[in-house]
Amino acid sequence: MIRLSSRYHPVIFYFIIILSNVIASPAVAYLSYHNQPEILLLLSIAYLLLPAVTAVSMVYLSKDRGLVKDFWIRLGLFRIGSNYLIIIVFLMPSVIAVATLLSLLFGYSSDQFFLARALSLVEGWSVLGILIPLLIAPFVEELAWRGYGVDSLMAYNSLFTSSAIFGVFWSLWHLPLVFLKGSYQDQLYDLGLVYVINFFVSIFALSFLLNWVYYKVNRSIPAIVLFHFVINISAMLLNTQPFTKCIVTVILILVIVFIFFQDKEFFLKPNRLIA
Repeated sequence: MIRLSSRYHPVIFYFIIILSNVIASPAVAYLSYHNQPEILLLLSIAYLLLPAVTAVSMVYLSKDRGLVKDFWIRLGLFRIGSNYLIIIVFLMPSVIAVATLLSLLFGYSSDQFFLARALSLVEGWSVLGILIPLLIAPFVEELAWRGYGVDSLMAYNSLFTSSAIFGVFWSLWHLPLVFLKGSYQDQLYDLGLVYVINFFVSIFALSFLLNWVYYKVNRSIPAIVLFHFVINISAMLLNTQPFTKCIVTVILILVIVFIFFQDKEFFLKPNRLIA
C-alpha cells in the first residue's frame, strides 16, 4: 500500500487549467462568431486536451514511480463488478426514460422517445460534432479528471468535499461553451437562462455520482470513461426536450441523495488517498 497524499498537487493542477480557460475562452468565443472554423476547431481540441496533458505531465514530472505505476494500473483496470456495471450502463437511460414519461403529464410529446434528428452538439461540425462528445471527450476528460484531478482532491478531503469542489470546478470548466456560437450550451441559452442553469446543476450533481462509482470500482478509469460515454450518448440519442432534462436533473439529485444516505460513511470519512 502506497500513501499518495503528499504526491498530489491539486492547487497547481486546477490553477493551470483555470488560467488556460481565462486566456483561451475569449479567443474561442470570438472565432466562433467570425467564421474561422478551422482555427476554432484546433483551439477547441486544444482546450479539450489541455487538462489531460496537464494531468499526465504532473504524474510524470513528479518523478515518483509509485504515482506513475498507480496511474497505469488505474488506466488498465477493466474489471468492473456486475452491480456497478449495471449502474454504469442502465442508470442514465432509465432516468431519462422516467423523466420523459413524467414530461408527458406536462403536455410534452411522446416523440421524445424517438431518435434525435441531429446528434451533433455543435452546429456545422457534422461528424466531429458527434465524435468529439461521444468518443473523444469521455476518454480525454477522464484522463484528466479521474487520472489526476479528483484523486488530488481526495488525497486531502472526504469524497463528499472532493466531489463538491470538483463539481464547482467542472461546471466552470464547461462555462465557456455557453459563449461558443452553435454549441449545445449556446442553444440552451437561446431557449432560456433556466435551461443553462439546469445544465450546470446537472454537471455538479453528476460529479458526486461519477466519483462515487469511480471509488467503488477501485478507481478504474475505463469504467468511468464508459460511464461518461453512456451519459453523453443518453443525452444526445433521443429527442429529449430541455424541460424534460430539467426533470432528469431533479431525478439525478434524488438518486444521489438516496445513495448518500445509503452510503453516508463512505462519503464523509476523512480520506488520505492510499493505493
